Amino acid sequence: MTRDERRALLGDDVLARLRERVALAPEPTDDLVADLRLIMTRPGGRIPQARPAADAA
Repeated sequence: MTRDERRALLGDDVLARLRERVALAPEPTDDLVADLRLIMTRPGGRIPQARPAADAA
């Protein structure tokens, strides 16, 4: 959804109230930022490593 579509759907008054509420929110802690950074960069967790193929001989 584009900014213009969101504005048309919600209206200027609602967007202004949302901005006011966001401005009241406290700054995130360093721990929260670190946790969110991990979630956003690896949403599925660690990537499993391939195991070496077993010798057929």
